[in-house]
Amino acid sequence: MPKRKPETLALSISLIGTLIVLLLFLADLVVARHRDQEAGERRLQHFSLMMAEHTARSFEAVDVLLRETATDLSHGRRNWREWDASKGW
Repeated sequence: MPKRKPETLALSISLIGTLIVLLLFLADLVVARHRDQEAGERRLQHFSLMMAEHTARSFEAVDVLLRETATDLSHGRRNWREWDASKGW
């Protein structure tokens, strides 16, 4: 039975240890990537909700202004150029 050299045993243990560390590193990389993607999706949902609310409020403000303008014009007040700044002009 041939004897194993200590260098071969040390090399084998080093190689196995290196492969284990490499596999653990790759697993951690995959988990971190997945975690970052989920965090990005949550941020994107929050941002889209914020933009939707902002857009809705802007449209509501324009709608109020147009309704007031339409009401004033329908009552025969055609001198819109002379209206006060409080009318939105």
